[in-house]
Amino acid sequence: MEDRVLTVTEFVSDARGMGWHWTLSTPRRRPLADKAVWLDAGSWQFAAFTDLYGYLQTYTAPDVRLQQEQKIVAELGEWVAAEIYGSKILTQLGRLRGGAVVRVEIPWEARILAYRPLGAAVLKSGRALSRCGVVLVLDVRPPDEALAIGEDEKDPVGDSLRVLALFSLPEGGSALNLRKERRALERLIDGIARTQRKAIELRVVQYGATTSALREVVQDGYGWDVLHLSGHGQQGAFLLEKEDGTPHAVSAEELAELLAPLARRTRLAVVSSCSSADATYEEQVRLLGLGPARRDPGAPNSDIGSEEEGAISALAPLLAQELGCAVVGMRYPVTDDYAIAFGNRLYEQLLGKENLLGRALAHTVSQTNLETPTPAVPAISSITPVLIGAGAAGLRVAAPAARPATSENAERRREGHLQGSDLPPPHEHFVGRVRVMARIHRVLHYDSRVPGVLFFGMAGAGKTAIATELLWQRRDDFSHVVWFQVPEEGKGDLYGALDNLVGEMERKIPGLQLVHRLHDIQQLRAFLPELTAWMRHERILLVIDNLEPLLTDAGNWRDPRWGLFLNAVVDHQGHSRVLLTSRFRPADLPPHVGVEPVHALPADEAVLLAREQPRLRALMEAHDRDPTTDDGQLVRRMLAATQGHPKLIEFADSHATSWEELEAFLTDHEREWGERGLDSADYLSGGEPVAQAGAYTAVLHTWTHRALAGAEEAERLLAEVLACLEEDDRHSQVLDDTWAGVWQRLGHEGPVPEWRMLLASLEARALSFTQPIKGEAVRVLVHPEVGATLAHGAPPGVREAVDRALAAYQTTIARHALDSETKHGAGPLLLVAARRALPYLRRTGHLDVALALIEEVLVRDASAATRGALLPVLRAAAYQARGTDHEDKAEFLLARVLVGVDTQVGEQRMAALLHRLTASGDHEKAGSVAGYLADRYQAGGRLDEALEMAEQEATHTERAGRGPWTRLADQGQRLQILNRKGEHERVLGEAYRLLAEADDLPAADPATETIEEWRVREALLDTACSAALGLGRWQGCLDLTARIQRSKEQRGAHELEATRTRFNNYGPLLRLGRLAEAETLLDACRTVYKRHQAWDDLGDVFTALADLEHERGRGERAAALEHNALRYKYRPRPPDPRTVGVSHNNLGSYLGRGGDVAGGLAHHLAAALLSALTIGCPDPAGLGNAALDLHLLGDTPAPTTLDQVRAAVEQVEGVRFGAVVASLAPRQQAEDVLEGIVATARDAAQRLADEQE
Repeated sequence: MEDRVLTVTEFVSDARGMGWHWTLSTPRRRPLADKAVWLDAGSWQFAAFTDLYGYLQTYTAPDVRLQQEQKIVAELGEWVAAEIYGSKILTQLGRLRGGAVVRVEIPWEARILAYRPLGAAVLKSGRALSRCGVVLVLDVRPPDEALAIGEDEKDPVGDSLRVLALFSLPEGGSALNLRKERRALERLIDGIARTQRKAIELRVVQYGATTSALREVVQDGYGWDVLHLSGHGQQGAFLLEKEDGTPHAVSAEELAELLAPLARRTRLAVVSSCSSADATYEEQVRLLGLGPARRDPGAPNSDIGSEEEGAISALAPLLAQELGCAVVGMRYPVTDDYAIAFGNRLYEQLLGKENLLGRALAHTVSQTNLETPTPAVPAISSITPVLIGAGAAGLRVAAPAARPATSENAERRREGHLQGSDLPPPHEHFVGRVRVMARIHRVLHYDSRVPGVLFFGMAGAGKTAIATELLWQRRDDFSHVVWFQVPEEGKGDLYGALDNLVGEMERKIPGLQLVHRLHDIQQLRAFLPELTAWMRHERILLVIDNLEPLLTDAGNWRDPRWGLFLNAVVDHQGHSRVLLTSRFRPADLPPHVGVEPVHALPADEAVLLAREQPRLRALMEAHDRDPTTDDGQLVRRMLAATQGHPKLIEFADSHATSWEELEAFLTDHEREWGERGLDSADYLSGGEPVAQAGAYTAVLHTWTHRALAGAEEAERLLAEVLACLEEDDRHSQVLDDTWAGVWQRLGHEGPVPEWRMLLASLEARALSFTQPIKGEAVRVLVHPEVGATLAHGAPPGVREAVDRALAAYQTTIARHALDSETKHGAGPLLLVAARRALPYLRRTGHLDVALALIEEVLVRDASAATRGALLPVLRAAAYQARGTDHEDKAEFLLARVLVGVDTQVGEQRMAALLHRLTASGDHEKAGSVAGYLADRYQAGGRLDEALEMAEQEATHTERAGRGPWTRLADQGQRLQILNRKGEHERVLGEAYRLLAEADDLPAADPATETIEEWRVREALLDTACSAALGLGRWQGCLDLTARIQRSKEQRGAHELEATRTRFNNYGPLLRLGRLAEAETLLDACRTVYKRHQAWDDLGDVFTALADLEHERGRGERAAALEHNALRYKYRPRPPDPRTVGVSHNNLGSYLGRGGDVAGGLAHHLAAALLSALTIGCPDPAGLGNAALDLHLLGDTPAPTTLDQVRAAVEQVEGVRFGAVVASLAPRQQAEDVLEGIVATARDAAQRLADEQE
């Protein structure tokens, strides 16, 4: 079934590009049109055509990715239409109606075309071929067509259509939402079978998708008609699972061989996931989305036809060849939502409406893709689906009628442990709550107009479980998801809770900046409307668990800022949603927030939860087998005694090891309910809970204490220790290392009991649960109410022993990391240990140690997330340190963090501290503050102020009697500032001299030095590298950077720090003509910067990419990328005038070469002015470029005044040129400096004109 045939012949591919001849004909081979195609490898369109997904990843900005992708795809489509199809073929194709099929015959040597977006071509109607319902069927002719299996050789469909679905998700892989996809597939096929009375048998292989499990199901004697593959891939491989759940990579060939027994019956293979298949490394094929490491997207595929590479095929054509079936796959990776929607619609068209596969795919693509791209359906999606197989379009997959659907689904297990996730895992046992879940699902819909919901009720009833289940079920519907749990009383800094929450929001929501406003109530009030706007226009899901510690007994906020904050995040009818949980309802809860009381489970749902417990399930199943026994009565008593409370049901299960034990336990607690005036049997007769929240809480406390009844002393102590530990430290490794110390601190003698054996007893008593992590490692979970009861009842010495033991433990790890950093790469370990040590150190009064660790953390990681996490800790530490020897250190660190979030406030506090220290004669501390300010001023382009601070630092260092390494560091800082002033030759010579001097210095003496040797060496090397760069000594730059990189690797530097060093190599590589190496480097840096939300660094990457495109002769693309660079470089407050100036100068050159000379002049003058205001003279490059612009413009009006320049350059989105200039100089001074720059440039332009005459 085909309407037209496109035949490829004379295919060639070499370093110059790619070409072929193709002919469009009727199915009977009557020629209609032809074209000789030649694609020049030098164009950006060729680079995009050969690796569109990689090109979009590299050349679009994250914050406007959808719009830029749409533009690039559209421009590529116009190029495909003109250069590949041509007007004659395109006219013929344009006459086809929706649902038409064009079979593309591709010889084996040209198989690379199967992976290219041929459907992107834009017709005269303005719509892409793929969006007009025209289906391209790729018929890749195998080398030996005699081996192909035809449709007529297939076994017929039997009594039912058999569908085999493989969902492979090895532990430790990046999680695809396979649970959601699996459930969607199950629901869809079950719905078709039931509503249309079709016989469809679905077999799911998930959780344990090993080669042996797959082999067993593949060898089923009845065979399978449809194969659905979903899972992970990596370079040349598909990931199955080993027996232990870890990844097992099998090549495309191995997987095809494993599936070979399906060939006699399988008609269709559908690969539907966001990483659905892989292609060969050599060909960079992304046919099914499992892309290998990318090469230069502009590099030609010169050797694609080689025999060696041709032997390694992508999975999709391999399945089409080996199984002789049609294959529907994805040419590029797609989102989870798109994969699910696409799969649902395809199966509905194919199985429900019984369309032929070609028409079904056309309808599916049309229905699934949107005119306006969304994060779920970006522009590339419309050209992503691919259909392979000669007769694929005419395939009909019909299910026999009048057969009830059957399903042999594998047992559903809990979602695998999500290592590294900052979201709480889904609760293992979640039953009932159907009505609540249905209501809140509607609330979470984007157009519900309900901004938030409060779940409130007694402790342990399931509020957190409901919020967590909703979080996992609906998180994909939101752009940003933030989970925050308020610490329990005594378990954290409640006053700093809002700081921590906002810090988490800033980490998750790029661009939001609020944390620095929290401690000025006027600033906070002024910003709240902007916060509301964020919630209105963005799609944010904010979950705040456990509000009650923040409330007074009357329901008022202990910290009134919480009321302001919550009112702001729900004062809208936009797209964001807020879920809150609390035992009590806040008194001033906004009226438009929904309220859902959460009580104990009704009796019927309590039965469901009880059946999830192993011992109670056995009891209930025994009653099912023989209802005449007394087991049923015991079950009823259990339900009455637990009153539908989830935690009480777990306690009951822990006492159900025998009939007699459970009976005795229930008798005891029936008496307790009676003492509270409650007939527990009323619960069973009415079906709804009758006890009040206070009674449940009291009973839960009592049951917690009684759960320990009869426990050995060691078991009781372990329970109390777990309750006193911070949540992150309830880990097997921590217990292995500290349990013995706590035992001995409390004066116990004799052998230390094995904590794992004691923990097993606590688990049996339902006081704790373990969550496997890896190998034998586990995380111990303690219910908050149980933990609070245990901690409150613990003897006074237990809390102190735990705090002292953990403070010593985490501090020891941090110090070991410091000692090992230069040798064993322990930098990341330091960050983790320091953060975990802080609460224990504060509670034990060791502020000096806490502050020292905070300083070490900030040296290595000053990211927004780290600053947000440390700010509340430092505020509390500064308050606690008043009047002590630690006051100055705490104030310095607090001001340092504030500088990163509120520059003016932070610098004011730092300057005040410097003045006070200088007046008091404390030269050592004053020198540290002056050095910090010198660095800060240098980064902001305030070079004269920076030099002044550097000189003050050197003076203080000498007066403090510091050693040669510290004095050497002061000299190095001075060189950095001089280098910024353009004195490169002088700086390079002095830097090499100081490095040689460092080699002769003795090891640093801790008594006289304040800086490590590696800091001094790396700083001098970095300064020398910058000077060499300024002098154009490219190989010297690479050599110096390599020395810095080796030093950072040896000491385990943070990934962001190490990446910034690597980035410096791009310029020298570019100037040396090593373009492919430069692009590979930039791609790696871009990935790291995005992961860490280092937006200013990302601006540098866009500048570098623009430079690269310029070198390739793609001026228009270079200008577009430099626009992105400027937007990102202007995001920091304040922006760095130096890096901003570089981008203005570069963009001016790109615009001038593209014909916009006046626009180019404005940016060149902006660059020259910024340089003049920061280093005292205009940048020679910007000045020279401005002179050339004026020469070319002649008498044409040009932007030369400050207002004209500002108006022109601020047409670029995000540019705040006027604000930056105002921060550097008064307006009149800036105007005078610019006037001088223009005059100098005009003189130079006149000299150019005179020379030409």
